[in-house]
Amino acid sequence: MTPYLSVDDRQFAEMISAWVAEALPDEIRRKVFAREVLSREEYFVWPHILREKGWSMPSWPKEYGGPGWTLMQQHLFSVITTVAGAPYIESMPEKLVGPLLIGAGSEAQKRFYLPRILNFEDSWCQGCSEPNAGSDLTSLTTRADLVGDEWVINGTKIWTSNAHHSRWMLCLLRTDQSQKGSRGLSQIIIPMDSPGISVRPIRSVVGEHHFNQVFLDDVRVPYENVVGKPGDAWQDTRRLLANERFNFARLGQSKWHLTRLKGLAASEMDGRQPIIQDPVFRARIAEAEIAIDALEMTTLRLLESESRNREVGSAPNIVKLQGAEVEQQILELIVDVVGPYGTPFDGVARVQGEDPGEAARRAGMLVADYIEDRKFSIAGGSSEMQKNMMARHQLELK
Repeated sequence: MTPYLSVDDRQFAEMISAWVAEALPDEIRRKVFAREVLSREEYFVWPHILREKGWSMPSWPKEYGGPGWTLMQQHLFSVITTVAGAPYIESMPEKLVGPLLIGAGSEAQKRFYLPRILNFEDSWCQGCSEPNAGSDLTSLTTRADLVGDEWVINGTKIWTSNAHHSRWMLCLLRTDQSQKGSRGLSQIIIPMDSPGISVRPIRSVVGEHHFNQVFLDDVRVPYENVVGKPGDAWQDTRRLLANERFNFARLGQSKWHLTRLKGLAASEMDGRQPIIQDPVFRARIAEAEIAIDALEMTTLRLLESESRNREVGSAPNIVKLQGAEVEQQILELIVDVVGPYGTPFDGVARVQGEDPGEAARRAGMLVADYIEDRKFSIAGGSSEMQKNMMARHQLELK
């Protein structure tokens, strides 16, 4: 635990740690640590435990069913539960849909959607990226035209996480065709069972089905499904995406990988001694641990600034960029430790959840983690885009 926390935050962290140690089912913890894929039923065990505790949406204010935690407490909860072995919960409903509805949604939208999100009744996906838009959302072309009292939507979205089992899509669309760039964009809620929607899976290099391309052909939704003022969604979208980039710090994941790295390095042999006794490799581990500490300090500084309503500008891009690089650095060390054991890489074994101990060596599940993690240099905005934004906004370069 970082020594830079206040007394209250340290007490909060200790409370969360003790509660998670008791509340998290051992079998769920075991499967997460073994990198087994949870079934949909198993996946919802932990969310329902959080719901009973009143912690299903850690970032929401009390008036909407959240715990009313500070930004620092939300951060600590996320890191502690991840390191403890709690399964990842899709953050999009909590971090994007909920805050957008709370800030810009109509009263009818809040009454209908927020309780369902709070109770994990619905799953959501986010329709932002497009095949020809890349990381520049202002160039998107998927359109929604108002015909009577309905939006008629045409276009395609790509890299849409979990679209194949989502009930709703929060979709960024161009509703004013006379505008270009960031003007004329709207956020519209689309039922995923609407006629005209087709979902095509995009399997990752390790064989997992997480991403999709979604095609929308004359999809009709009611006018009232637009969130906020039509054509004026860009500022809300920018703010939400900036908040999302804090999630990509992935501190909990990196700390968990670091613990696993040290354990593997202590058990795997280099000749007659454990790999961890090699001074050069120990130095590489130390460099990774220092990088995690630096990332955490940067994250804490930004959270403190936000809690005091200070302008952070494009600073969250730093967290997102470094978060991806630090996690990849640790996973690269893990691959170096397992060495030839990772050679017979088999993504199917990972997906089907074969015996975790044997699969880790026989099928290279550790290498699968390393390969799969490369996506975080792209997801949420590519590393190149993060650097460009920092150059423009932080260094004022043209």
